[in-house]
Amino acid sequence: MKIASKKEAIFAYQGTARMPTHFIAGIAFNPSDYGTLENTGLIIDCTAFVLP
Repeated sequence: MKIASKKEAIFAYQGTARMPTHFIAGIAFNPSDYGTLENTGLIIDCTAFVLP
């Protein structure tokens, strides 16, 4: 798997693709690549990581 350098993020979650029930972690190149993390419980630099 390969992540693009812009506008993509990878999420680990439980539940279905249409109805995630618990977000575990996320990874992206820029914080803006996540879109919004609202209602996911993910926190930048804690459970949502930004690659250098």
